[in-house]
Amino acid sequence: MASEPVILPQAQRDVEEIVRYLARDLASPSAAARFLDEFDAKTENVCAMPEPYPAGRLDELARLGFRVMPVMKYLVLYVPRDGKIVVSHVFHGTRDYARLV
Repeated sequence: MASEPVILPQAQRDVEEIVRYLARDLASPSAAARFLDEFDAKTENVCAMPEPYPAGRLDELARLGFRVMPVMKYLVLYVPRDGKIVVSHVFHGTRDYARLV
């Protein structure tokens, strides 16, 4: 049975900022569309099989059950909880996301 996705408000803002950056700042609407397509497809896949991606490489996040899903050059932090996939943050892969969570 597939899990239900829950995109927390911060993650939704992260996604919107990424799309805005790709579409406007980089002037690449196609990259923005690719990001959204990949984000949606991978989120759907994770809902069907919640643990295909590794636990967060940071011990404190791994202990909380966070997993890290790559989407293009971004990292999506999610945790399987109570039959749901809770997406909490989306960061560029070069960011020090441990201090931001």
